[in-house]
Amino acid sequence: MTRTRLRLLSAIIAAVMIFTAIPTLPASAATTLVLESRAVTLGEGETFKVKSKTNAKETIAWTSSKDTVATVDASGVISAKKVGTTTIKATVGGVSKNVKVTVKKAPDKISVVSAGGLVFAVLPAGTASNQITFKSSNTKIATIDNEGIIRPKPNASGNFKIQATTFNGKSATVNCTVEEYGPISAERGHNVAFFEQIFEDGKEICTYYTIWENAPEIRKGLYIRKGEEGSLNLEQITDDSMQTAPRTAIVADGDWIYYVTENGDLYRIKQDGTEKGKLVDKPKPIQGSNGEYGHDNAIDLQDAKISEDWLYYKTVENYTVTGLHRIKTDGSSKNAILKGVLSEFQVDDDWVYYTIPSNNQSILYRVKTDGKNREIVVRESKSISWEIYEDRIYYGFSLYTAEAGPNYRVYSVEKSNGKNKVAIYEDSYRLQGLIVDAGKDGWIYCCQVVISDDGKMNFMYYRIKPDGTAKTSVSKAQYEATRSHYLFVGDPTGRG
Repeated sequence: MTRTRLRLLSAIIAAVMIFTAIPTLPASAATTLVLESRAVTLGEGETFKVKSKTNAKETIAWTSSKDTVATVDASGVISAKKVGTTTIKATVGGVSKNVKVTVKKAPDKISVVSAGGLVFAVLPAGTASNQITFKSSNTKIATIDNEGIIRPKPNASGNFKIQATTFNGKSATVNCTVEEYGPISAERGHNVAFFEQIFEDGKEICTYYTIWENAPEIRKGLYIRKGEEGSLNLEQITDDSMQTAPRTAIVADGDWIYYVTENGDLYRIKQDGTEKGKLVDKPKPIQGSNGEYGHDNAIDLQDAKISEDWLYYKTVENYTVTGLHRIKTDGSSKNAILKGVLSEFQVDDDWVYYTIPSNNQSILYRVKTDGKNREIVVRESKSISWEIYEDRIYYGFSLYTAEAGPNYRVYSVEKSNGKNKVAIYEDSYRLQGLIVDAGKDGWIYCCQVVISDDGKMNFMYYRIKPDGTAKTSVSKAQYEATRSHYLFVGDPTGRG
């Protein structure tokens, strides 16, 4: 071997040894950034700090898309400037997250109402105060936390006041009482009732409320509480008095809210209180046989549904359903679908499915949305619970005999004609719930209630194929993880 080749081989060996001796460095962890707020509403002049977490060593950079609406400093403190919307962006290590900021006018007044152990601050329409502070006049009787929850002291009783104050110093009080052996009571003549909670991805987006004034029969105004961090106040959407008979209800669809006023008019209004419009004039007033005041064919939004830009609702006379109607969500067109009594209904494509109440049998009909081509889909001797999913109707009922006791049954049929009936469940154990999830993994999940000899309720979970075969036990977690289409079947009393 020549000297040159020896030198070359030695160099190669040395290089290999050098690189082998260098330890392998771990790959750097991916940058994470978490903001505790996705959206916030502020009053002009209010500040709000966005709480953030990151594993990066660098400082988070904050920017606002509209500095004229709201600015943000280097520590994430937002300062509201004028009415409008802007996006606050936080960036670190190439990762960005946004916070939507809405700025409204600062409130010029505030009122306070209480519902049992909860206190709400009520702000005028178009105003906001993210920061609401509560204070008890007598902390020996009760305190109040930042969520507006009153917490009585042990063995304490008596009268006290709760004061609520906005970020700009506007305040009001409500009188409360802790009774020695009873619940917290609010100032007589004022109370709060919630209409509907709206969720998105399992998180509360907002809740709609009305306020009782002077008497439970008078429900004044429609309010919203947004499910965002720090939101402790009710903002007024409209001051219209809400319908109380046959019942008070609203329909929320995106940014739009549909409601019926005390005199029977059907309105729609945007969530921010704008673009209010009347869709249906008040119906003819009547006085029922029981002497109570009402309306001929009054609109009942309790079970109303919106489908393909149509609002479907029942009409009621003296607390008896008189028909089913629909109206375009912009009020441009309307038509009657059914006349007479009906109970539950669902809208599916161009058909309305519904049942008529009866003691002896249950008939599930379907009719075109224009009121034509009525057909019978299901006929059973007992009252049924039912649900439409994809191309089938799933329904259940319970039977009871003195000899055999209760028997619970679930079937499915084709929704177009009621044919190809399949028995999915037949058992003496009560079926608490049925999850129709065939569209995902080809199984139907069931929750069964078994009463033990000592009277305890035990829950059993299993799945079966849509044809009623291959019954297999599953865990509670598997059952709950498939909650996409839930159907309650069976009589809780155990009798048909």
